[in-house]
Amino acid sequence: MITRRQLIKTGMAGALFLASTRLAHALPPPGKTDFVFLSEKDAEVISAVAPSMLEGAFPEHGSPGYEEAVRKVVARVDATISGLTPSMQDEVGELFSVLNFPPTRMFVAGVWKPWTEAGRAEITSFLESWQKSRFQLLRSGYDALHELITAAWYSNPETWASIGYPGPPDVGA
Repeated sequence: MITRRQLIKTGMAGALFLASTRLAHALPPPGKTDFVFLSEKDAEVISAVAPSMLEGAFPEHGSPGYEEAVRKVVARVDATISGLTPSMQDEVGELFSVLNFPPTRMFVAGVWKPWTEAGRAEITSFLESWQKSRFQLLRSGYDALHELITAAWYSNPETWASIGYPGPPDVGA
């Protein structure tokens, strides 16, 4: 049985850990980016996760159009996040802090290599584990990534054909 003292110590350690990851994320990234919200490290997460999350709709790695698709989905995720309320942006920032900080990327996400080196199977395993986690916080993290990436992907009219959507009806002017 957990004592009250152990609970308080664990809570304080967790709060300190989250604060340190958030602080690390808040430090200005080296070099200039073209993003409004995302850092280069955040863009690496999206670039790594999007192909697994959009499997079947996303071009295969190395195929024509793959790099362009990655660039577009990252830009659209950035635009989507920059349109969110400040409190939601903070929550997304915390999610990226966890995913970018090597110890939490390894132990919470189970991705042992940097995002740029992680394999498709490792990323798919991470996504499935968060999607089916018994912890609501991890399921919420998965849901946030899923909503941001799928909204960014399918908001692009070029992707509609992959799901058989002909586009909005012409209502005439």
